[in-house]
Amino acid sequence: VEPRPELREELYAKIPVVLALTGRFHQMGKFFYNVSKLDRAISLENIRMTQPKLMPSGEVLIDVDVRATTYRRPPAAGKK
Repeated sequence: VEPRPELREELYAKIPVVLALTGRFHQMGKFFYNVSKLDRAISLENIRMTQPKLMPSGEVLIDVDVRATTYRRPPAAGKK
């Protein structure tokens, strides 16, 4: 997990976080599905998956890098 600087727009602020994940393909699918079901708006961008790796245990793993961005309303002018 690597938080990135908040990006302020006129009506909202973007809060990006870069994630590095490792797991089986179906685990990655379940992660993305669960993110889509959250009450908060989250966009997933720049998704990069590596070639599958066969582990000595027989498991096949992939690495995924993704930028997740959520949004918030900035405080009103003059307020913190």
